[in-house]
Amino acid sequence: MAQFARQFGRIVVCTNQRCIGRGLLSEQGLSDIHRYLLQLIEPAGGRIDHFYFAKEVSDDDPLRKPHPGMALLALKDYPEIDLEKSIMVGNNPSDMQFAINAKIHYKVFLNTTIDEAPMKEGQPISDLHYPGLKDFADSIKDNTISKIIQ
Repeated sequence: MAQFARQFGRIVVCTNQRCIGRGLLSEQGLSDIHRYLLQLIEPAGGRIDHFYFAKEVSDDDPLRKPHPGMALLALKDYPEIDLEKSIMVGNNPSDMQFAINAKIHYKVFLNTTIDEAPMKEGQPISDLHYPGLKDFADSIKDNTISKIIQ
């Protein structure tokens, strides 16, 4: 996360949290988790500027990924964000579709939950594919990503 903090102007997390809508976790409980995460990453130089979450159960809710609602909230809160220069990093096909729907230019898929990058019509819908978040951070540190994303 420190590498991302050095590289990127804004870091926002957009997460579906149906568990809140189902009553399995409270919003305060999620806030506590986010606060704990920040306590872990900030001393190492990392940061997250904002956490957005969709708590509704229905897939039709405009905030739930793959709908672009959370990206629109981020744009409202941080008007300096340029989605055409932004990167969506996710580990779920809905994350990649969220990026497409929000017109986020670069899509990075992490295969931490499924082995293969999501495909559409035989083509990957992500621009880059890494085994995990550290691998992606290392590609930025090594400057290998800048050869791809320009």
